[in-house]
Amino acid sequence: MALLMALTVVLVRRELKRSTAPMDTLPPQRTGLAHVLFEKRWRPFVAGVIIGLIASAAYPLSFASGRKSALGITTPSANLSSYLVTGNTERVDWGVMLVLGIGAKIFLPVGRKSAPSRRPVAVAIPA
Repeated sequence: MALLMALTVVLVRRELKRSTAPMDTLPPQRTGLAHVLFEKRWRPFVAGVIIGLIASAAYPLSFASGRKSALGITTPSANLSSYLVTGNTERVDWGVMLVLGIGAKIFLPVGRKSAPSRRPVAVAIPA
C-alpha cells in the first residue's frame, strides 16, 4: 500500500511540474463565484480531489438514508430498465428518478443565456 501511495505522489508531482502551453480562453461573462465554478478552467487534480470528496461523502450519507451502497448510476439504470420491461413499480426509487432527471436535463436549456440550438440548414442540392 505504501508503495502505491509513493508511486502516486511521484507521478502527481511529475505531472504538476510539467509546463503547459497557455490555452486560449473566451472573455469572462460572469464574475465572482459563478466565474470560478462555471467558466474558469479547473486543474484536473483539483477536480479529482473534489469528486473524490463528494464520492467519499456519498457512502455514509447513502447508508444514513437507508441505501446500503454508494451513489452510482449503474443500478438505477438497471432498475429503470427492469421497470420498463416488467412494470414492477417496486423498482422505482430515488436512483431511477436521478437517471430520469439526468436524461431530461440533456434536452432542457440551461437558461435564457444558453447557447442557441443548432439545427441543420436545408440546402438544395443541384441536380
